[in-house]
Amino acid sequence: MNQTPPISRLWCLLLPLFLTGCGGESGGGEQNPPVEATIAAEHIAQNDLGVAQMGQYAYATAHDTFATLIAQTPDWHEARVNHAIATLNRQEEGDERVALELVAAILQEDPTQIRANYVAGIVHLYVGEPELAVTFFRAVVDADPGDAYANYWLGQALTQTGDFASASRYFDATIAVDPYLRSAYWAGAQAARRTANDEHAKSLLAGYQRFATNPAARVAGFSYRKMGPKADARAVNPTARTPLARPAGELFAAAQTFATGPWSTASLTTADINGDGNADLAAVVDDAGSDSNDLLIWLGDGTGGFTPLAVSASFAGATRALIWGDIDDDGRIDLVRCGDAGVAIYRTTDWSQMHTLSNAPCAGGATIDADHDGDLDVFVTGPDGSILHSNNRDGSFRELGQEFGITTPAGRQIVVADLDLDRDLDIIVLGDSGTALQNDRTWQYSPYPGLSIPDSLVAATAGDTDADGLMEVFGISAQGQLIRFRDDGTTWTRSVMASDLGAAPEVEISLVDFDGDGTRTLLLSGDGAIRLLDPGTGKVTFTHALAGITSAVAVSVDPARGPSLIAAHPQRLDHLAPGTGRHGFLTIAASGKSEADQMRSNASGIGTYLKLRVAER
Repeated sequence: MNQTPPISRLWCLLLPLFLTGCGGESGGGEQNPPVEATIAAEHIAQNDLGVAQMGQYAYATAHDTFATLIAQTPDWHEARVNHAIATLNRQEEGDERVALELVAAILQEDPTQIRANYVAGIVHLYVGEPELAVTFFRAVVDADPGDAYANYWLGQALTQTGDFASASRYFDATIAVDPYLRSAYWAGAQAARRTANDEHAKSLLAGYQRFATNPAARVAGFSYRKMGPKADARAVNPTARTPLARPAGELFAAAQTFATGPWSTASLTTADINGDGNADLAAVVDDAGSDSNDLLIWLGDGTGGFTPLAVSASFAGATRALIWGDIDDDGRIDLVRCGDAGVAIYRTTDWSQMHTLSNAPCAGGATIDADHDGDLDVFVTGPDGSILHSNNRDGSFRELGQEFGITTPAGRQIVVADLDLDRDLDIIVLGDSGTALQNDRTWQYSPYPGLSIPDSLVAATAGDTDADGLMEVFGISAQGQLIRFRDDGTTWTRSVMASDLGAAPEVEISLVDFDGDGTRTLLLSGDGAIRLLDPGTGKVTFTHALAGITSAVAVSVDPARGPSLIAAHPQRLDHLAPGTGRHGFLTIAASGKSEADQMRSNASGIGTYLKLRVAER
């Protein structure tokens, strides 16, 4: 069994220390099992330690941790399965048979223990006993047909017994559950050929090749974290947990002047522009006496301070959006300027270098890996409709919106989010005819079933604000209403959460966790104020009046204290630093390969999958 090295991951994401873990892997949406009331807190902590050691690939150390634990908790089957998994991965002489004995003892006590069955199937297949493996994997698939890996390994075991027809069915089931498990395409093609189903085999091979460069694609194998979630050591959640009280104090400190104006037309964005790991601030303002815009940049030092950066970039015509992303995959972020004069890319290492993508007027856009090839494409919208500029990775682009089904009428804003939580990004375009497009995971887009976006929305954002595993879309209408579109798993419902919020043309809305409790709040700027709203009730929880406000952005000025607010109005920029009434924060940035054998790396962290466990959550 192969040793897998630790994986370095970067992602431009602000995560509070009290945020729950970011989802799960393929496996039927299975949740961590509840802990029996008899398990003491110190034993739960010891189990968690062993799981963390497995995550560090310290298998022998984890084995000893679990061995000590199960000596004290012999009836705790989950810990005993973890011990068996650590034994299997330790790979000392005879460990495979020892691991089999450990899970066999569990199955004698509870034949339905699903992870024990799964591990038994893995080991039997690994040591060349596919007939025995079939029995155990069938038990797992019968209990959890939504586990893609269980279907895959059952197909592999059946292939080794010569039952290619049955194997083919289980490989197809794997792909239906998880199209990103690339190994199933290759194995399924081989099984289909053995049953003389050449057309199906050809189709599966095409799928295997199509996912070759997709950063979200995964392969199965006999090494830790590649055998499937049920073969991973597992932490468990206590049945009840008392929420930590928010520290006393204000959410924000008193507003301080960040810079003086004029800022009557300023638009603010944030990104790590110089690649030092700190959040920076960018503003576009009118150049007095001309029809051009100036770009102003302040570099953050990570402790709350900023230093102005001299930038020799002036944009012709009005600028509608600044879009950041590593377009050329060199590890440094680039700027896509979207405005009345069209769309252009600027390299932050040399602002004199400009690449014009289009002369068509642009109102909004996003960088997105629309074709799943591991690089960032540029998707923009404007009065002439939407355009997808597909990145050729050689400095050139081609328009592929029609080919991929990404065509919309005139638009003013783009929202990119995984609305169906299938690990690819869907698209919402606000405009004269609001459009929602669903990504089918093979870079084909079609109208999102059941999600109707009204023409009246002037700004929108999306996220899972109630941590139920389902997404919500929040929008501000031209009438000043906060509208929530909520997915209950089968149907999208629409409700008005608040009214009379104002809908000035410069209104902005986003989701940010300011107090570190793991729940994001709606940040709404415009109509003379910055407001925070509870996404569950629509009630305003914080207001900062600012006459003539044109833009506001949450910036991770001091990562340990959470985001600041920086807002623009005609005379100055206001900086609302974090107050004392917050929990602590953790900032994580991850980039590059997610698997050692992945064919194509990317500096933007496309396809990165992140789990965070803090305080038994």
